[in-house]
Amino acid sequence: MLVSRLGEHRYALLFAGFLSLLVLALGAFLTLSVVPRQEREWRRIERYPELDRNGYVAARDGDYVVITGYLQDNPTRTRYELVAYRVDEWTVSRNEDGDGEGRWHAVEVNVPPLAISLPGGVVKTAAVNSLALSGQVHEFIERGYSRRQAPYAGRSLPDGSLRTRGFRNRDLVTAAGRKTATGDLQPERLHAGDRSGLVAHLRSNVGALRIFGIVMLVIASLPLLAIIVWIARDRYVARKPAR
Repeated sequence: MLVSRLGEHRYALLFAGFLSLLVLALGAFLTLSVVPRQEREWRRIERYPELDRNGYVAARDGDYVVITGYLQDNPTRTRYELVAYRVDEWTVSRNEDGDGEGRWHAVEVNVPPLAISLPGGVVKTAAVNSLALSGQVHEFIERGYSRRQAPYAGRSLPDGSLRTRGFRNRDLVTAAGRKTATGDLQPERLHAGDRSGLVAHLRSNVGALRIFGIVMLVIASLPLLAIIVWIARDRYVARKPAR
């Protein structure tokens, strides 16, 4: 009695099908959820007026607002004279070729209340535990001592290296978020630069994520299509009468 090829490779097919569905789901999530959400964000920031102090005061509690101004008279929080910052640690692992691959993961985020000077006065932001930082922020690297290393920004960094990124007084920043009942701005995003730079940054991210999501959908669809064709052919051969 002949054993079908489908039976011989059942577990391999199931595993390949599971991985393909996983990649397909991730690609669909990026394309149908993450990309539209970020696209709505940059379009909203581009559409909203850039407020001065009087315009901000006139906004209602809960309104989404966008302001651009200079950080002013904020206490420094690090030896790098940063007034708000994020610290990431460099983790190095080995890929299939045995080369080092590095990833940053957050170990500390410190975004206290900040004073931003606008035309007509100052706006205060509320402290937050998590915030998207973008633009040309100040960056400082403390190298680790591990022998495991991976490339970053044109140099090799040891595992355990620390990256501190943040803002200083007199930096031009664009803050986007909602006005609270206390009159402070609850920031959702803080960008080093003006609003046009923030919009360009978000638009670039949207384009990259859209391409990545589509590529994942295509890559996941091909194995699934091959599995379906293989199963259909196997069943056809099994039902075909022997001569």
